[in-house]
Amino acid sequence: MTPGSEPPKRRWREPLAFALLGALAFAVFVLVRLPASALEPLARRSGVVQLASPTGTVWRGDAGLSVNPVDLGRLRWRLTPGALLAVADVHWELRHPAFQLQGVARHAWRSASGRVTGVVDAVALNRALGKYHIRLGGKFPIDHLRLRVVPSDGATPSVWQASGQLRWTGGRTNYRLSGRSFEVDFPSLFAKLTTTSSELRFKAFLDPDGAGAPLLEARLDVDGWLHISVTRRFTRLAGKPWPGTRGDDEVVVTVAERVWPAANIAFAPFAS
Repeated sequence: MTPGSEPPKRRWREPLAFALLGALAFAVFVLVRLPASALEPLARRSGVVQLASPTGTVWRGDAGLSVNPVDLGRLRWRLTPGALLAVADVHWELRHPAFQLQGVARHAWRSASGRVTGVVDAVALNRALGKYHIRLGGKFPIDHLRLRVVPSDGATPSVWQASGQLRWTGGRTNYRLSGRSFEVDFPSLFAKLTTTSSELRFKAFLDPDGAGAPLLEARLDVDGWLHISVTRRFTRLAGKPWPGTRGDDEVVVTVAERVWPAANIAFAPFAS
């Protein structure tokens, strides 16, 4: 090696370093500019979710959203990746003529969680309630609904957790019973949504603090059965008082219907 000349290794290391740096910068540029349309085939692969007319980028964009094949309106999102992409927060907003929802979803290696607020018009529920000959009025504000899912690892079931408060503003309700149609004005009702070690539980009250016995209770178990119980007080509010002299807190009707097939899931409460 002549005096003043560079070692052979150094001569090729510097150009290689610049090339790698350039390739990395180009990859970051492409990733940042990745169009939202790149999400379409991923959604389609699920067989359930569909995105329509996406605009923007993967990181910040919007698209029409439908789920098997119900139209859920226009979804807007902003993705914020965490360290080494191990955690990603998605700030989202869903707009539809019958509801407006927003929240934050977090995806980590072993779980997905989120918070939801917003308001749902009763019109959004009346299509599902139509087969029971029920039509509601009013709106359903949602206050800080928390959700968390730990996917199944094959050996154990996926675990679902939920907690939150909901409210029904009340309003004119139509229903059909024993071949006759009825119409009644309901007051505002307040509800708590929780999960226990065995079920998803929904309880509705007249009192915003949830004091006293619930008017109505719905329970969804891991086998897909929905159990609904109503009290004597609820039947009175519905304009059809249940006969008898026992207290208003007595459960007088319980019905059950399977709303989904048994799946490999479990429920758990949020840690206090």
